[in-house]
Order: sequence, then C-alpha cells, then structure tokens
Amino acid sequence: VGNQTDQATELSTPGTLWHTLANIRENSKVDEAIYKIIKKEKPGISRESDEYKTTVREKLLHTRDPVGGTPVLLAGLFGNWGVVQYLIDKYDTDDEESDKDRLILTMYDDEPTYQGENLLHIAIVQKNADIVEWLCERAPILTQHEAIGDFFNKGSDEKEAKKDHKEREG
Repeated sequence: VGNQTDQATELSTPGTLWHTLANIRENSKVDEAIYKIIKKEKPGISRESDEYKTTVREKLLHTRDPVGGTPVLLAGLFGNWGVVQYLIDKYDTDDEESDKDRLILTMYDDEPTYQGENLLHIAIVQKNADIVEWLCERAPILTQHEAIGDFFNKGSDEKEAKKDHKEREG
C-alpha cells in the first residue's frame, strides 16, 4: 500500500512531503513546497493541470510511513491542524466512489500497532474540540471507526483485538 519510507529520515529532510506537512504552518508555503516535490518527480507538470491535482491527491492518500500513516495523519499528529483543514478543503471531495478515496477518512491500515486510528481519534487525544467538531461535521462516518490496533489494546494480542472488534460490529 503506497510507498514505505524511513520516517525518521523523511521527517528530518527538508523538501520531503513528510517534513513539509509536519513543519510548515502557513498554507501558502505548503502549496509551494508540495509543488516543488511534485515538480521533482514530474518536471513538466503544471500546477493548474488536472494531472497535478490528481498527483497530489494520490500522494496524500496513498503514501504511507512505516507504521501505516498518511502525510495528513502525520500533520494531525504534529498538531498542524490548519494544514490538515486546508488540504482536506482543497483536495478532498465527498462525492468519491469509495470512502477509501476520501482524504479526510484516511486511517492507519494494514499495520497492527495503530490499525483504525484516524484524524478524529488524534484530535480527541489532543483535546482539540474545534477540530473534533469540524471533523464530525465534515465526515460523520469518522465516529463509526474504531482504533483497534495493539497500541489501543494493551494486554491483548492482535487476534483477540480483531475478534473483539468483529463481535462488536455484530
């Protein structure tokens, strides 16, 4: 699922998507930094093209760090909520065919430690009531997702956590 990166290196390397979203607080600078990143990969791309917007969405949706987080989840973990809101407002649409194509709904997938954690869980842990309210208004379905990874089930193993989750789903 997406690119696996060495998160520590990426976070400390200016010019990477991870570093950009974890550290830049001004939306105008985020746009410029993302454009520079995409332009390195696709030198002839125009910022105004549909291809550019699609490329940015794909990177934001499908690039994963070693523990399964997306760049937008990482920005939330770093408390960079203005950038999270900006990217969601700019690149997310609620008319996608699948919830998996929604930027706001990205969560830790396929990795047992943080499986199921999403932006709403992160905002709640950070006690950011304004963001919790914004996320719930923007995507009420977030309230239906459980964080079932090992991290959230101290004292139980992964199989037991998944079994408990399936039983609760009914």
